[in-house]
Amino acid sequence: MKLWRIIKVEAQKKTSIFSKNFVLLYFIMMMTRTFMVSDKGISVALESVGISAALIGSLSTIFGLLAVLGRIFSGPASTVVRPNRMLAFSMLLDAGAFFCYSIPNVYVYAVGRILEGLTYAFQGPVSMMILADAVPHERYNTAIGVFTTRSYVGSTLGPILFFSFLVKYFGYFGGYRWIALGLLVMAGLSLTLKVKEFTPQKLKFSVRNMIAPECITPLLIMLCLSVTFTTIDIFTTSYCASRGMSDDEISIILAVSSIATIVIGIVGSMLADKFSMRKVLLPCIIIYALGLVFFAKSDTLLLLTLASIPVNGAYTVVGNIISALTVQQVEPERRGVAAGTFSLAYDVGFMIGPAIAGFLVTKIGYSSMFLWCVAPCVLCLCLLALYWKKLTAVDNH
Repeated sequence: MKLWRIIKVEAQKKTSIFSKNFVLLYFIMMMTRTFMVSDKGISVALESVGISAALIGSLSTIFGLLAVLGRIFSGPASTVVRPNRMLAFSMLLDAGAFFCYSIPNVYVYAVGRILEGLTYAFQGPVSMMILADAVPHERYNTAIGVFTTRSYVGSTLGPILFFSFLVKYFGYFGGYRWIALGLLVMAGLSLTLKVKEFTPQKLKFSVRNMIAPECITPLLIMLCLSVTFTTIDIFTTSYCASRGMSDDEISIILAVSSIATIVIGIVGSMLADKFSMRKVLLPCIIIYALGLVFFAKSDTLLLLTLASIPVNGAYTVVGNIISALTVQQVEPERRGVAAGTFSLAYDVGFMIGPAIAGFLVTKIGYSSMFLWCVAPCVLCLCLLALYWKKLTAVDNH
C-alpha cells in the first residue's frame, strides 16, 4: 500500500514521470523480463532430449561473452539508429533466440545463445536512452527508481506464465514458440515509442563512441560494488543454510528483502532528486558496507532478514544514481554510449565476482568473505572523494 501511495502522489505532480512514453516503455520492458525468465527452463528441456548439462553450460558462456563484447558495437550503433527502432531490433533478435530454443537441437541452441547475448548488449543501453527522453530531467533519478521495479515484477510473473501455464499446456519447446511470438508483439510496440532529443550521427567506431570517458570514475565505483554484490547474489542461500536456516526460512529472507528493495530503490531515487545525488550516494555506500558486516555476523532468521535489507536496498539506490549520473553527463546522442558503459561495468563485475567469491569461500569461509568485501567499499569511498567536485557540479546543474 505504501508503494502504491508513492506512485499515486508521483502521478499527480506537474513534473510527473508517468508520461505516455514512460508507461509504454515500462510495460514493454516488464513483459520482456517476464518472457526472458523462461530461459531458466532451457537446461531441463535440452537434457530431456539427451543433451548433456556440461555441453549446455559450455555453450551458455557464449551468452556472457557476447553480452560484454556486444557493448563495443551497441555504443556506436546507438548514435546512428533511432532508439525506438534499435529497441525493436533487439526484440527481434530475442524473438529469434527463443524460436531457436523451441527446436531441440544443440547447434540451433548455440545460435539462440548468440542472439540472446547480442540482445542484452543492445537492449539495456537503448531502453535507458528512451527513458531519459521520456521524463523531466529533474525527475530522472525517481524515474530510474520506478523503472527498475520492472525486473522484480517480470521475475515474479515469468515463472507463473511459463512454468505454470505454457509448459503445462504446450511443453517446454512449444512454450518457447509462444514466448517468441510475445517478443514480436513487443517489437511492434517499441516502434510506437516517441523520441524527441535525438539527432542521428555518422557511424564512427571511436573510443568516445564505445565508452563514455567522462563517466569512468562513477563506473569504477559501480564495478567495485558489483564485484562485492555477487557474494550476496550468489551465496545468500548457501550462507543462510550454513547458519541453520531451513528452505522456508530462506524463502522468507529473500521475499522480505526483495519487497523492501523495491520500496527503498524508489524512495532513495526520489531523495536523490530532492536533495542531490551526492547527499544520497555517500551514505548509501557506507550503509552497504556496514550491511555486509551485519550480514557476516548474523545467525538467526530475524538478524539475517534485517541484514539483507540494507545491503540489497543500498546497492540498488547506488546503482540507480550512478545509472542516472552517467546518462546526465553526456549529450542526448551519446546516452546509449553512457548507458552501455554503465552496463559494461555492471557486467564485468558480475563476471569476475563469482570467481573471486568462490575462491574466498573455499579459503576463509562465508562470514570472512563478506567481511573482506568491505575493502572494495572503502575503495569506492576514495573514488567518490576524488569525484566529489565533479559530482557537485552535476548536482548544481
